[in-house]
Amino acid sequence: YSFLSKIIDNMLKSNINRAWACVAIGGGVVGDLAGFAASIIMRGIPFIQIPTTLLAQVDASIGGKTCINHNFGKNLIGSFYQPEFVLCDVEFFKTLKPEVLSSALAEVVKYGIIMDKPLFEYLEVTSQYDYKEIVKMCAKDKAYVVAADEKEGGLRRTLNFGHTLGHAIEKLYKFEILHGHAVAIGMMFASWLSRDLGLLKEKDMKRIEGLINHLQIIDPRITLPQPDALKDILILDKKAYKDGIQFVLTPGIGDVTVKKMEIADILDAYRRFFHGYKKSL
Repeated sequence: YSFLSKIIDNMLKSNINRAWACVAIGGGVVGDLAGFAASIIMRGIPFIQIPTTLLAQVDASIGGKTCINHNFGKNLIGSFYQPEFVLCDVEFFKTLKPEVLSSALAEVVKYGIIMDKPLFEYLEVTSQYDYKEIVKMCAKDKAYVVAADEKEGGLRRTLNFGHTLGHAIEKLYKFEILHGHAVAIGMMFASWLSRDLGLLKEKDMKRIEGLINHLQIIDPRITLPQPDALKDILILDKKAYKDGIQFVLTPGIGDVTVKKMEIADILDAYRRFFHGYKKSL
């Protein structure tokens, strides 16, 4: 809130008008914050995204979701507001710390799991990645989903694969960990749950786990939250409805489905997952 207020104050002090454009140069947080500010000042001014991180280029900058976090959870305050255009340049990646670049691969893996089997297989067999090609493939995947369902009425929900638990972990760590690290753990649980429900074959679950471990996108310093710590967070999840959640699952690599699940059932499954991995905060 306070940082958003400072941005709005500085915009107004500069005698901004609706002919101005707000340009976001930075990672996903910068893009989300700038886009939200642009959407609400003077009922909306033009907005341009120039994402500088892999995570922002393959995910956050595309689709028009703008938001800020709240003490009750991640991305709870925001709007849908499309940029005029998105300019991606992988040369920016040279400025990134290795862990920031590697953690962003979680979102790339997500696309491979839910809709792009060739991308998943590329990540499995390639050691030196062509990031220009990766950004192109992921941008195409997300643009397809957003064009079909801009405001998350159905298909776009599938992009939240791994994010239910991932966002909960981020909140428990007070948003001081990298998004990709949390989502990677969330994808492990979502894949495990898909197998547990009889949707996903054991061999495909092992392939997903194997790729995540091979890419080393789970920070070993991050451990699973205790089951009892999740309930209140899940109730405030953006995908929640009454006593349940629209949980994103995978029936196979390159495929996705959404299942309405009661929070009690999710917590019961998570307890079994948790004790299987024997980790806790």
